[in-house]
Amino acid sequence: MSRTFLKMNGLGNDFVVIETASQSFEPTPEEIRAIAKRGDGGIGCDQVIAIDPPRSEGASAYVRFWNSDGDAVGACGNGTRCVAWLLMQSAGKDSVAFDTDGGRLSGQMAGDRRVTVDMGRPAWTGKRSRCPKR
Repeated sequence: MSRTFLKMNGLGNDFVVIETASQSFEPTPEEIRAIAKRGDGGIGCDQVIAIDPPRSEGASAYVRFWNSDGDAVGACGNGTRCVAWLLMQSAGKDSVAFDTDGGRLSGQMAGDRRVTVDMGRPAWTGKRSRCPKR
């Protein structure tokens, strides 16, 4: 089944962004790895991001993130900036808030195609960072 997606990048990371209002997206880790694989039929990316309809009051969306290895993660700064820009553009607003597995995040326009985000308080879990690196 083919899916509509948007390819975005932020400060060296690239993302496949899938808006799920008109299409279901419940991928397996293997499907995420296939999307993220560069060459051999894959789109290629550092992360796959799904923008779902909001699940709570005051949120513009519910956003899910997966690293290229298929693991789900709470959020990523560069991916969050891309999603915030996309949501602000579609709503015609200068700021946006959305929920993730990592909590509520927000973004604000900071110039032409420039976005700042509030990632909330860091949660120290003892694990190393899972945000993609180039």
